[in-house]
Amino acid sequence: MTNSNENSIDQRLTEVESQITDIRSRMQTDSQLFGSLQLTVAELADIARLHQQALRAIQRDAEADRAQMREMQSEIREMLIDIRGIQTENQRILNHLFGEPQN
Repeated sequence: MTNSNENSIDQRLTEVESQITDIRSRMQTDSQLFGSLQLTVAELADIARLHQQALRAIQRDAEADRAQMREMQSEIREMLIDIRGIQTENQRILNHLFGEPQN
């Protein structure tokens, strides 16, 4: 072999070695990025799970609040009926005391 051919082969081998080193470096970086991505995805999945749990709790609380409000509305209606009855009775008493004719 000639010296020129040997230099060419050595140069090509050096280039290939450099390319292989670059590829290994990129593979290691990609592997690290992939691991980081897996952790991030796991964290997002955990956040989504916690969000769903919180949403379910809020929905349960909202339903309990609605039930309590319906009960309070019913009680208020009953109290209004009682108040109207008391007002009617008071009016009768006033009419009786002051001699106004009853309707």
